[in-house]
Amino acid sequence: MTRQQPWPPFDLSAYRHLGDPLAAHELTRADHRRQADHVALAEHARTTVATFPPLSKDQIDRLAATLHRIERQPRSNLMRWRLRLYCGHMIERTAHREYTTIYDAFSGECVCPTCGLHPSIIIAATPLGLAAPEQPPTIDTDALERELACVEKRMSALDRERQRLTDRATVLRQQVETIRPCTDQEHQFTVRPASTVLHRRDCRHLTSYRTTAPGRELLRLHTSQADEWLRANPGRRSCQTCQPAPCG
Repeated sequence: MTRQQPWPPFDLSAYRHLGDPLAAHELTRADHRRQADHVALAEHARTTVATFPPLSKDQIDRLAATLHRIERQPRSNLMRWRLRLYCGHMIERTAHREYTTIYDAFSGECVCPTCGLHPSIIIAATPLGLAAPEQPPTIDTDALERELACVEKRMSALDRERQRLTDRATVLRQQVETIRPCTDQEHQFTVRPASTVLHRRDCRHLTSYRTTAPGRELLRLHTSQADEWLRANPGRRSCQTCQPAPCG
């Protein structure tokens, strides 16, 4: 299902005017000089091209295909221009809408269809508008719905990934909390299933002890309780990092 959208009026403010083709124009010395320059340039081009070998059939076919594509250009892509030529005749020509000056559109000259003067420089020009109304853009609602479904599916996957990362962060925070530094009045113990106790003393180094305490739990004990636990669990009482100085 498609739906047409309204298109705003075409803006001609970007196009450069050159005088007024409808107004009377007296040719100046600059106009005669420009016309002579264009005639000389066209004659030089014809003389140079005459020395070239004739085009091959393949080259002719490629040129024909290019001209055919130009002829099939949508009329809505063409801008109409009103031109007054050096010979005094006034004509209308079209060029691609992307060309905003007569020099981009016509190289400042064209062939007069009335008197046949070639080249005939452009004395005055003004854009008139597109050669045909623009086709308003269409919206494919089915394609939009398919894209929306893909976006929602992707959002759901991202939500699940976010929840997974949140749960993982919670677990990591709990693990970090088990080995964070203790205060001066506290010792921290982590009892592991393998019966190895990691003991963090006031020097903030970890010392391992062997114990028969089962399970995994966090014991946050005051100094007196820690000393009592150490008496009940004989082992290395000095810090493994600070040795031989005792720790605690």
